[in-house]
Amino acid sequence: MANLILSPLELDAETINRIAIKTAELIQLGRTPEPKPANDLITPKEACKLLQCTTVTLWRWEKKGRVTAYGLGGKKFFKRSELLESIVKK
Repeated sequence: MANLILSPLELDAETINRIAIKTAELIQLGRTPEPKPANDLITPKEACKLLQCTTVTLWRWEKKGRVTAYGLGGKKFFKRSELLESIVKK
């Protein structure tokens, strides 16, 4: 096997400047670059907080089919987007 030496990534001054400006903006805003998607999985506790209900109510809604729970690794999760759709007026 031949010895492989990787050269460092070469960036021009304009690219470095754009990265620095964007980083400074993100630090000032105090947020992450990518917001969470609307359909991310949340815990039952977070679902109750979102829907402003108790865990018993959430359990009843799940049994009646008003909300859908998903299992992952022996734990229960809900999709945020589906919960928000479930509270739309019909």
